[in-house]
Amino acid sequence: MRLRIIALLTHAAAAASDALARVDGVLAWLAGNATAPAHWPIRSRDDVKSKNWKHLGGGNVKDVYETKIDGKRVVVKTRLTSAAHQDRVEADARGELLYLEFLRDFPGVPRLHGGWLQSDRLWYVVQHAGENFGLGKGTRHRPTRVNRGWAALVKKDPMGAARALLECIRSFADQGYFLTDFIASQFAVKGSTVSLIDAPPALSGPMVARGVPRVALIPPNKKGACTTDDDCPHSFSWHCCCQARNAGEECEKNTVGGGAPEAGGRCLAGTCARLTAKTHVFDVASKAWALPYVHRAARGDDKRRLEALMARMRAPEPADRPNFTEALDYLKRRRLKQEEWHGECGGAANGSLVIVPHVNRRGFIDVMFRYEFAGEIAARVGAQVALPRPCDALAKVHNGNHLVNCSHGWGRYRNWSRVVGDAPMVANSSEAGGRAPVTGASFDAQFRSAREMAAKGEAFVWNLPSNVRDQKRHIVGLDEWQACGPRYKTRKDFVGSAMDAGPSASVVDLADRFRATLAGNFSTLHLRRSDALTHKAQKRKRCGTKVSTVKTYVDCVYPPPRCGPTRCKSKADAERRDTLVVFTDERDQRYLDELYDALKSTGRDVVFGDAALRELAGDGGRDNYFVFAASLVVREASFPRLAMDRSHCETHRTCAQFSGK
Repeated sequence: MRLRIIALLTHAAAAASDALARVDGVLAWLAGNATAPAHWPIRSRDDVKSKNWKHLGGGNVKDVYETKIDGKRVVVKTRLTSAAHQDRVEADARGELLYLEFLRDFPGVPRLHGGWLQSDRLWYVVQHAGENFGLGKGTRHRPTRVNRGWAALVKKDPMGAARALLECIRSFADQGYFLTDFIASQFAVKGSTVSLIDAPPALSGPMVARGVPRVALIPPNKKGACTTDDDCPHSFSWHCCCQARNAGEECEKNTVGGGAPEAGGRCLAGTCARLTAKTHVFDVASKAWALPYVHRAARGDDKRRLEALMARMRAPEPADRPNFTEALDYLKRRRLKQEEWHGECGGAANGSLVIVPHVNRRGFIDVMFRYEFAGEIAARVGAQVALPRPCDALAKVHNGNHLVNCSHGWGRYRNWSRVVGDAPMVANSSEAGGRAPVTGASFDAQFRSAREMAAKGEAFVWNLPSNVRDQKRHIVGLDEWQACGPRYKTRKDFVGSAMDAGPSASVVDLADRFRATLAGNFSTLHLRRSDALTHKAQKRKRCGTKVSTVKTYVDCVYPPPRCGPTRCKSKADAERRDTLVVFTDERDQRYLDELYDALKSTGRDVVFGDAALRELAGDGGRDNYFVFAASLVVREASFPRLAMDRSHCETHRTCAQFSGK
C-alpha cells in the first residue's frame, strides 16, 4: 500500500512538472523567444480552414467567435479591442491561455487547440464546451434561470451530474485557482461533461509567479491584519451573500446556507481568513443551481446521501468540510455503512415472507428484474422472498417450446440464494401458513402495515401484487420511511443481487468445458434476430441483421487479421488471430451457413456458441435457460464483446454507418 501511494505521488509530481514545462514554453513563445508549442495543431491563422466565423460576443474583456475545425465546433478568443485598458484585457487573455495549457486534459477544462500572435494580439482556439448552465447573477433581482442542457443531465442522471460538477471544480480549485464570479453562466454542459467556460484568476500555487491575473477582493487588504470582520475584504456580494451595495443584489432566495464565512470577510486572531479550495466546497453545496438543484431531482438513497454530504460541505469551519476528492469518494460508495442503517426489524428472524406471484411468463432477464425488485421491497421490511419454481416461472416460448424440468431449482441457472443484499432469502411459498396476512387497499398501505408488523416482531406473509415490477416508483418513495437495514438504490449500483452473486457451479463447469475447446484468445458476437424492427429503426435504415451488414459491422469494430487459410502476413497479425464465438437466437440454417461463410472469409475462426454449449450440456439442448446462463459466463471472459440486433447496434467512432441510436 505504501509503495502504491509513493508511486501515485511520484506520478502526480511528474505530471505537475510536465505541465509547468509546457507553461514555460508558452511564456517563451509569447515573449518571442521560441516557436509555438509543437503539440498545438493550430499555430497560425492559416491552420483554421473554415471561413465561417460566428461572433458570440464575449463581455467586457474578450471577443469570442465560433467556427469548426475538422467538423467539430470550436471557439476562437481574443482580446476586446474596444476595452478601455488594452494591457489588462490582453493579460487576461494570456492568463486564460496559460490556464488551459497548465490544466490540459483535466476534467472540466476545455481542450486548447493552439493559437497565434497577430500584431501583438493573441488569438487562441479552444474546444466548444457546450451550453452554459443558466442565465442570471444569482441575486434576488437577477435570479438564476437554468438552461435545458443542465436540467436534462440532472434529470437523467442526478449523481452523474453531481460528480461531473465536483470534478470540474476540483480541477481548478485544487491547482490554486479561485472563481469569485461563481455563477451558473460560468459553467457549461455538453452531454455528461461539465466544463468551466472562462479561466478563473489565480489564488495560490505555481501560476501566481508566472504573472497570471490574481484574485481581487473588495476592498483590498494588503496587510492582512485585522481587529474585526469589517477590516477584512470580501468577494462579490452574489458570491459571499454579504455586503450588497444596492437593493436586490442579495443572494437569490434558493441559496442554501448563504455564503462561506471566509468569503464575507472573517478576522481570526488578528489575521483575515484566507480563501481556499474549501471555500468552493461550501459554494457548490449552497448555490441554488449547483448541488441543491441536483438534490431536488435525486430520489431515494441518492437524495439522502447528497443531503448528508451537502451538510458537511457547508460546515462553518473550513477544516470541518471535506475536500473535493473526499466528496467524490463519498458519492461513489456502493453500500451504506452499518451505522448509517435506519432502524432494525425482526421480520426476517421471525420468518416473515414476501410472496412473488407468477403471471405472464417472461425471459430469463425479465424474471430476474422482476424478482430483484421484489427483493428490494422485502429488504425494507426484513422479510424473506418466496419465489415460484423455475418450471412455473420461466417461459416455454424462450426454451425451445420445451417445459423447464421441475426437478431443477434456481441454483441450476444462477445463485438465487440472495435476491437483494443479505436480508431476504429465497424461501418456499408453501411455508406461508401460520403467518398473519398483510392487508391494505394500496401498495403504500400494505407496505406501512408490513413495516409496523416487522417493528413489533410479528411474522407476516405479504402477497405482492401481480404488477410487482411496475412498483419501482414505490421503491424510490419508500426511503421516506425507515428501512430494515441498508436502503438499496437500484440493482445496478449495489452488490448482492441474484445476478451479482455469480453463476452456479454447474453453469461455470459448462462454460469452462466450452472455453477449453477454443485455442487462444476469443471474441464474442451477440446477435439477436427475433426482435421486431421498430418504426424509428425502419426510418433510419442504418442497422439490420442481414449477413452483409453483420459482416461490415464486425469488420469495422474489430478489424480482422490479415491471415490466409494457413499463414498470416505478419507476426502481429498472427497474434491477433482469434476465434469469433457467435451467440444468436436465429435457427434458420441457411442464414447461419451464409453468416459463417461471410465471417470466416475474413481470416477468423468462427464458432456458433449456442450449438456447442447445447451439445456439451448433454440433455439434447432442451434447457435453453441453462445454456443462456453459461453463454453469459463465456461472454464475460471474451474481448471484445460485440452486440447487434435489428433495431440498433453498438457504436464505434470509426464506424460512421452505425448510429447506435
